[in-house]
Amino acid sequence: MPDLESLYAQHAYGKLSKVRFASQQTYDSRITLFATGTWDEKENNDLTLWKSEETPIGLRNLVPSYENKIIAKTAHKGDVRDMQFIGDSLLLTSSSKGCIHVFNCIKSERDEAERETDFDIEMHVEDAYKIEDPIITHNLHSFSENKSAAATGMAIKPFSTQDLEIASVGEDGKLVLFKVTDQNHRQIIDDADASGLRAVSWPLSDQIITAGSSGQLRLFDCRNSNKPCAKFYDPAHPRDSLNCLKVNSSQAHQIVSGSSQGFVTIWDTRNLSKPEKQTHPHKNNVYELIFHPYRAGILLSCSEDGTIGIMDFNPHAENLRHHGTLRDSILIRKLGSGFNNLAINSIDYNPVARLLIGGNDNQNLLSKELE
Repeated sequence: MPDLESLYAQHAYGKLSKVRFASQQTYDSRITLFATGTWDEKENNDLTLWKSEETPIGLRNLVPSYENKIIAKTAHKGDVRDMQFIGDSLLLTSSSKGCIHVFNCIKSERDEAERETDFDIEMHVEDAYKIEDPIITHNLHSFSENKSAAATGMAIKPFSTQDLEIASVGEDGKLVLFKVTDQNHRQIIDDADASGLRAVSWPLSDQIITAGSSGQLRLFDCRNSNKPCAKFYDPAHPRDSLNCLKVNSSQAHQIVSGSSQGFVTIWDTRNLSKPEKQTHPHKNNVYELIFHPYRAGILLSCSEDGTIGIMDFNPHAENLRHHGTLRDSILIRKLGSGFNNLAINSIDYNPVARLLIGGNDNQNLLSKELE
């Protein structure tokens, strides 16, 4: 087991359930934008927009390479269960109240006095952004007419550029397909998984995969999506519930799942009889997974055990396979915070800034420069 590498921790004024980088940077190339969402704050959950700026080279021995500052904040109804940017202006969230909200993150107008010099602009940059109240809300998940069910995950249809279509899953076991800007366009699969769903992935335009507490992955054909066309699970851990899914953006047939027992498993949707590869980097719940965008075979995971794991699934990794059976891949790095062992609920990585961020239950924003 590698030694625990330290993460920089910064107070974030709430338990962080999700962190997400803006997928584009059209506002200002000098800064990196990201958002955080909270949970378990009763009626006081919020969305926060941050900017991350590189610190001067001469100060990097004294402070972290990046400085993170809050630039906008707004209230959020219910826990933030999932979050996705569309560009860097639209922010979609899944709520524990059963809703999908669409927020608009915009630059706010400054008066002429604030525009007189570049110095003035820099001094007022924290006032230059705002998150507007939801421009659209989709009420999607419920157990009954009067009892909502958490909207636990969502995925965006690949290669859809206008009038985006979204897949949403919830604790009610429903899979709902809808268009962001159309309240009337909605396809509901009521019994996608009776045990409740926690994650969804949309790897191909005609293929959706769901995961949930049953431990099953279910594959749906969007052309005939009323029933799953395939069900598969890990035969070595058939009752291990699944918390998260991620599709490999460069190989759409490759899906990775994270489980409640701490397993990270790679699947090939062209052969669903058994997992392709597997490792056990965590003691318990794996909450989120990332494929490294530039380093094939490298995955990142975060867990309830308060750590982030970085794994090498490449064929050259020592002990990856032994006599044809699945073995743990090399856990090449383990990241954490020495004074905190509370859950790390979410991670994201910006390859341009080479910045990894995370959010935990200790009300901290975690960050580390990572190649």
